[in-house]
Amino acid sequence: MTQNTRISAVFIILFTSLLFQSGNAQNDTSLIRIIKNDTITLGKYYSIIDKEGGEVIGKIISVDTSSILITFGDETEVIEFSSIASIRKSISKNWSKSEHLDKGVRKQSTVFGVGISLPMDEEYNFSKKFAKGFDVMAGYTFILGKYTGFRSEIDFHHMNRFEYNAENDIEKGGHLNCISARTSFILGDLYPSNIGFHFLGGIGIGIWLRSERNVDYSYLYNGTLVTDHYSYRSESGILLSGTFGFNLSFKASPKVGIFIEPQLNYVITSGVPNYYAIKAGIIL
Repeated sequence: MTQNTRISAVFIILFTSLLFQSGNAQNDTSLIRIIKNDTITLGKYYSIIDKEGGEVIGKIISVDTSSILITFGDETEVIEFSSIASIRKSISKNWSKSEHLDKGVRKQSTVFGVGISLPMDEEYNFSKKFAKGFDVMAGYTFILGKYTGFRSEIDFHHMNRFEYNAENDIEKGGHLNCISARTSFILGDLYPSNIGFHFLGGIGIGIWLRSERNVDYSYLYNGTLVTDHYSYRSESGILLSGTFGFNLSFKASPKVGIFIEPQLNYVITSGVPNYYAIKAGIIL
């Protein structure tokens, strides 16, 4: 065998060995894991979408029987399989994390609700007697931690006043409309899986407007029935109130919830009765 032939043989052996090792490296099954029917490779970048719609892009560094360990930037996080909606390979190697979610829990949510209001009994004064009314509210909830948060909201409240119809006089009008801005502190289970429960207490400030009242007073004068008509113009004032209640919520989907919320509303200023409210609505 000539020297050139020996060199060629050595070159072929080395080249074949390199190809074989490369193929083995590319098909190294020790780096492959199966997660919820998705195949992933350790050390690669993936986009993970959780059930609340948040996204984490980072490098998966380990997988156990129930969770993934992923690194992004200087942070490392454990993500449970149960919180993952989908996982796919990321084209980008630039890590990122949703600012609105942490470990699958939303930090903010929007709430819309409607309900009925039931005024408490007051002194026997017909100028203050109100019938049941309704409430409409819209708010924004901020979660501070596992058990604490607060909610800011705008609340519109309407109450009809009883029509007083006695033997000698009839009184109509005087219905009540209130609008207020309210902030409530929240305490309870703010990281629920399907059913959530928390207490809330807050204060509100706003304005109230009472519509015009009309009174017809009838009496006998020298044997003749006489009716006098009186009109009382509309009134308005500052509304200061405190609210106490609890909230029971249910997840309808990963991004939508529903709630029911009984409340006790104590009005500090005059002109508006204290009242109970029962509200229900959606969480987005």
